[in-house]
Amino acid sequence: MILNGSINYKTQCRVFIHEIKHITDDMPNISYMIGLDIQHTTIEQSADYIAEMICGTNNN
Repeated sequence: MILNGSINYKTQCRVFIHEIKHITDDMPNISYMIGLDIQHTTIEQSADYIAEMICGTNNN
């Protein structure tokens, strides 16, 4: 996993937790395709929720 160093640290943490949630919980159980405009799917919303719970809101 490569994180963008141009974004702030808090956003990097949220992205990291979001992707770790996919790796640990979703990949072993669900086949899915990475694509555009999937932010409203259940697995994406779930990963966002976990990241928010761990890292806090995305407000700078």
